[in-house]
Amino acid sequence: MREALARMAEGLVHEDWSEETAADWRRLSDRLQQRLESLRSARLWSHESLRLNPGLPRRSRGKPLPLPAESEDQRWGAIVAQIGGVTTTMTDIADEHRTVPAPDQQALGEYGRLLCDLAAACGARADLICPPSAPGETRARLDEALDSVERRHGALHKELGDARGVSTATTAVLGTLLIQAQNIWHHLAPDTWPRHGSMSGAAP
Repeated sequence: MREALARMAEGLVHEDWSEETAADWRRLSDRLQQRLESLRSARLWSHESLRLNPGLPRRSRGKPLPLPAESEDQRWGAIVAQIGGVTTTMTDIADEHRTVPAPDQQALGEYGRLLCDLAAACGARADLICPPSAPGETRARLDEALDSVERRHGALHKELGDARGVSTATTAVLGTLLIQAQNIWHHLAPDTWPRHGSMSGAAP
């Protein structure tokens, strides 16, 4: 997920994306969905194996690796769905026969920087699962990334509210993209979201 968000961010920030690039992002998103399905199958197999062989863990050699809680599956599954939404929107924008208007490039560049911060937050949140060797440092990385997410989201939200400087196309499409990014943010930090009145659209 970090890779998918980072690759989209890079293309948007550097204005280096096209219909073909958006198709690559769509394939990345599809692979994430396939991995999610594989995870669900593995969980189901594990539950069934333990049901049929309740003594299996005690007979296994060595200390078993800790497994993330199933609530983490739900968290990342929800994020996969939102990444799929972002890639679908970007694919529609890039389509040469599109009915979806393209937002202003400057606004898309700022949105790319928001995705870059979300990618960093994904990496830090994932590192908290294992658990990390230095949980304090990892939590600090997550907080720093989420603070940046909040600032960029607030700035873009405020820009959308200023009808004088934003085109109708940007308002319509970027609004959808912001909601999708906002949902990723929420799933990465449900215990701290929303923060500092971000939903009001006020600049931090």
